[in-house]
This record gives sequence, C-alpha cells and structure tokens, in this order.
Amino acid sequence: MKVSLILFMTALFSISCGINPDSHKTFLQTAPPKETGMNPEKLAELVSDVKIGKIKNIHGLLVIKDDKLVVEDYFGGYKRDDLHYSASVTKSFASALLGIAIDRGYFSGDIQTVLNRSVKDLFPEYAKVIDKDSLKSGLKLKHLLSMTAGFEWDEHTFPYTDRRNDCNKINNSREPMRFLFERKLVHRPGEEFYYNGGLSLSISYLIEKYTGMSVLKFADKYLFKPMDIKDFRWDEVANGLIDTDGGLHLKPLDQAKLGYLFLNKGRWGGRQLVSEVWVNASTKMHVDNTDRPDYGYQWWGGDFQSQDTTWRTFFASGHGGQKVIVFPDYNLIVVIVQQVFDNPLGHLNFIAIIDNYIVPALSGRRIEESAISLTAAELSKYVGRYFSENRSEFIDVESDGGKLIVSSSNGDRNEFYPVDEQTFKARILNLITVRVKFGFDEKGRATTLQSKFGYRNLQFVKDAAEKNVRS
Repeated sequence: MKVSLILFMTALFSISCGINPDSHKTFLQTAPPKETGMNPEKLAELVSDVKIGKIKNIHGLLVIKDDKLVVEDYFGGYKRDDLHYSASVTKSFASALLGIAIDRGYFSGDIQTVLNRSVKDLFPEYAKVIDKDSLKSGLKLKHLLSMTAGFEWDEHTFPYTDRRNDCNKINNSREPMRFLFERKLVHRPGEEFYYNGGLSLSISYLIEKYTGMSVLKFADKYLFKPMDIKDFRWDEVANGLIDTDGGLHLKPLDQAKLGYLFLNKGRWGGRQLVSEVWVNASTKMHVDNTDRPDYGYQWWGGDFQSQDTTWRTFFASGHGGQKVIVFPDYNLIVVIVQQVFDNPLGHLNFIAIIDNYIVPALSGRRIEESAISLTAAELSKYVGRYFSENRSEFIDVESDGGKLIVSSSNGDRNEFYPVDEQTFKARILNLITVRVKFGFDEKGRATTLQSKFGYRNLQFVKDAAEKNVRS
C-alpha cells in the first residue's frame, strides 16, 4: 500500500519538529529524532503506516531516546490524557513496588535474602495448606516472581472473562492465596516456566501484609507521587486486594515513566526510588525461553533478533499488546498502547514495529536482500519434516511448482524465498520478516533448520526416519 506524499510529509514534519498532539508539558523535553541520532524518515513512516491502517489497532505510540521524547502520537480518537488498561504491564509496576518495600526494610533482610525466603515463611497463615505437599516446602519468593513455582494453572484455554479461566477463578475467590497454594504442583519449584497471574497477585498480598498499607496507598506514597503520576485507576479483585496481576489503568506517558525509571537504574530526578540492586535483579532474565521472550522477576526480556543482529531488551507486557520496551544499550524506550485481545496480532504488532521501524531508525540501515532463483530439483534437498529438540513442534518443507513452502505445526503456511542456498525468508501477515537457515550434511542434503525472528530462535532437526529413507 502506497502512502500519499502529503500524509507522509505531514507525519515527517510533525515528528522531526518534536511536535505532539497536545502542547502541555511532559516529564521529558521533546526533540526531533535527528537530534538523538535516529532516522526521522523511518519514524515518520511508522506513524504514517499506523494512520493508514497498515499496522492496525494502535492507540498510542511513544519513543524516548537519550532522555528526549522524539515520537508521541495517538490514533483512532485517543488522546494523551486518556487512561488505558495496561493489563500485565501492571506486573512490572508491582515488581517495582515489591522492590521498594524490600529496600525499605519491611521484609527484614536484603534483597537476596528475601528472594530466597520460603513461601511457607512469608505466608505462615497458609503453612497447613503448603505442608500437604512436601514439594511445596521448596517454594521460594523468587519462584513466584519468575513464574517457576510449578503450580497447575490454565489461563490460556479460555478467555479471561470465562469462569473456567484460572485467573478469573482466583480473582473471584474469597481467599485468593488459599486458592493459589491449594493448586497441585505439577513441576518441582524452579524447574519450569509457566505463566500464572495468581503468582503476581501474591505481590499485593505481601505488600499489604508486611507494610500495613494497601498497594494503592503504598504506590501513591513511594512511586506515583515522586514520579508525578496523578491520574490512574487500579482495580480490585473480589476480596478487596488490589489487582497486581493486571488491574492498573494509566496514561501512556505515565507507563513510559516506569521504563524510564528502570533504564536509569531506579533513579528519578536525583532520587533513588528503587535500588539499583532490585532493578538489576528484576530485569535480569532468570528463565531462558526458546520460543518466546525470557523472563525475570515480573519483567520480560532477552535478545531481539533483527537484521542478523541481537538487540538486548527488557520490557513490561500486557494482554492486548501493551508494551513498555527498554533498550538499555541505546538509552531507548518504546511504549505501544493498543487493544487487540485474544488475537496474536497484538503481540505481532510489537515485533513488527521494532523490526521494521525502530531497529532501522536506530541503525540507520535496513538490509535489503534480493531473492535468487532455484530450480525444483535444487529445492528438493530441503524437503522434509524437521522437529524441535523436544519434538513438540515441527516444520514441514515442501517443493511445489518451483516454490519452497514451509508449514508449521500451528497451521501457518508461507512461501519462503531463497536469499542464498542456505538462507530463506518470508513475510508473515505482511508485518514480520522470518528467516530460516538450513544446515547440510557431507552429501549436501539439508539436515537442520534454524528459525529466527523477534525473540524466537528455534533449532529443528530433520526426522531421522526420513533421512534414512533418503539415504
């Protein structure tokens, strides 16, 4: 889809002049992207592509580089002062509050000591529940924060509004922590990552229990007022606990403040609001995921794959595609506000924005690769079924009329174009460039396949039975 010259130049002028839709003061000075070394044309293209619907459902977009607000735009009738449901971005705010509570001595110990305290010790009123399963005696606070507690939990099969969803169940429980600790352990604590919003709700319980204040009052006193966050709404669950799993509603600029605070190692306006030790501990990735971003203590992160380069990140992420992304090596923050619920497009939008616009605007380049031509006979050496290491996923590669067609076990099917004899690429939903790279045996037959885009970096091996047949 071509962008009209008038629309493109209007977007370019607005961004390069540091203009935003509202003129009143922000917490940062606005500046044109060029002043921070970013490519203004690429950022103008991003804003324009959102406006014309090439990237759908975006409500707000912020880019902060070198302490300057270089992009601030709102779409679809949304404005700067509108409160947005941040969903699980809330978890990262809650993590910051827990760090502040530990820093201030409410938990009687330094950060590492408290992280390694047993859940039974921190929740003595539920000791009898925990003691019913000997494995639960190994539960520590760090397991709750890193989503590695090992509880049986399902908040993905059914929508969050469905009563069968475990998140819905705990939010409507009269005693949420009992509901959580009564869950069966299906993995030994610390062994497996499994997303569980109930673990995040435990932060609310802990802060209220050990500080004597609700999360709302504690946040307002130690985080929101110091950062001049005045307008917000924080939902409660059924029993009155503040919902630290996903109930916070904020302006996009106020969401950006959390990223800015953590980019600056917990300092705000000359004050240390949260210790650098907690910032480092919570944004360090404690879980290594191969098919999704890694996980810290209520923060996501890891290496973003783009242009054959890795870009170190950590970020807050929420249902519907909410994102506060920090690139610590580039003094950069990107905030994306949208509402794409129960649809993977919400999270694909974020990958596409980083891959197609932000990285090129940072690096000043976009690798353009021309496809080469291969005959059907030449394509035959790639054909076969390739399995992931644990055989939970597979990729089928077939040659069809001189085209290489790649199908995945989740139903995706795309044509891949050869860049060279080893590397192929495709565009997914016209948003994301996916690359696959083949490895070969001594006879020149493809035996391995590496799939790489965004935070996914998966290795696949051709089925052994098929290799034997082809031998």
